[in-house]
Amino acid sequence: MEQMNEAGDALESTPWEPHERLFFDRLGERLDLTDVTEYSARRCTDGKQVFSHTRVYQGETLDRVMVSRYSLRPGRWGLVIFAYPRLDYDLPAFLLHVGGQPPERTLLTLDLAPCSSTLDLEPFARVAHAHRAALELPDERLPLLESVTSPHLLHCTFKRLEPERFFTAFDAVVEIWCRYIDQAAPDMDAKSRQARGERVLELKRVIFENDPAFPVFTQSFGQSMS
Repeated sequence: MEQMNEAGDALESTPWEPHERLFFDRLGERLDLTDVTEYSARRCTDGKQVFSHTRVYQGETLDRVMVSRYSLRPGRWGLVIFAYPRLDYDLPAFLLHVGGQPPERTLLTLDLAPCSSTLDLEPFARVAHAHRAALELPDERLPLLESVTSPHLLHCTFKRLEPERFFTAFDAVVEIWCRYIDQAAPDMDAKSRQARGERVLELKRVIFENDPAFPVFTQSFGQSMS
């Protein structure tokens, strides 16, 4: 019963709830909150708990925005936000995965991944450089994601990172992403749209194949649900 109560409480509060709320506040009308697909899954057995609660949105320039809270063990909550642009717009995809055991052992991936070879990443590069230094994050690529992420990706693997300290960096990256959205103009060139479509599909494939939670969700809920 305590595990079920904890899973229910996750809909109200997690260490990353302020970050999730900020994301929605920053996006504002760029996101259509009236059209949402929502689903949850939970399994509690032998003192263990696996839980996922996901909402999927769209926007005028955004094709799919997935916001997911999850837990692989009691008391260990993560937040995933993957947002992909519509192919008519040359926008970066927003990628966030933060979890682990904060603050002592935090797992983080945060990036604005380019969906074309012509996108100017300099605005994001400046923000990422400043906050990488402030948070003392490693200045290196992630080999498993290197082919689809930007050179400015922010990440750490089970490093001490307080959610409150990360809040400022997260806010800055969301703000820059919103600027990309506001400045984007439709690009209906067929070849450009095709190239962006191929890039987004490859991005989704690589993320899916390297998702550390996928084997756990598959074992708990089955492959189709995970």
